[in-house]
Amino acid sequence: MRKTIYAFHGPRGSGKTTLSGWLQSHFGEAVLVRIKDGFEKYSNFIIKDLESQNYNISLAAQKELKRRISTWAETEVDTNIWSAVMESRIDGEQPEVSIVEDARTTYNVIALNRLAVRGFNVVLFRLIAPEDVRLRRSETPSAANDYTERLLDKPADLHPRFSWHDIDTSGTQFESIQAMKAVIDEQG
Repeated sequence: MRKTIYAFHGPRGSGKTTLSGWLQSHFGEAVLVRIKDGFEKYSNFIIKDLESQNYNISLAAQKELKRRISTWAETEVDTNIWSAVMESRIDGEQPEVSIVEDARTTYNVIALNRLAVRGFNVVLFRLIAPEDVRLRRSETPSAANDYTERLLDKPADLHPRFSWHDIDTSGTQFESIQAMKAVIDEQG
């Protein structure tokens, strides 16, 4: 059986974490891969160091630090830095299903396409919800001009084992799950 990767793309507040958590419980043995885990260890180190010096770092400031470290590494060090971490994690896991919670950038989509070329089935859910809905759900406002918050268009050159599905998440969680289940059932 060919390994399947389910990936979630969408701006902050679109439902990536909620729906990937549901999908993980649905499959049971699925491995959850968070691209952000690659750079959170660096931001967490800085935050802990500052807090040890009695600085109180707000949640919004913590998220901004993580975003800046991620963006800096992708734009100044290597555009594939976090995608390579994701790919190696998926390669190293045994379960038949991997879930990528936060495929936010074109670089991440390109990496997922490379995995499809190598034989993985890739199903990407692009989560769409209006800005007012996302703002109600999110702990911190989105950095609208940040490239990690832009809704990507479907590339024309995706491998045949890469399927792309738009899911409207502006309604209830149940409605979003039903839309995802329809795709999963269709995939077989």
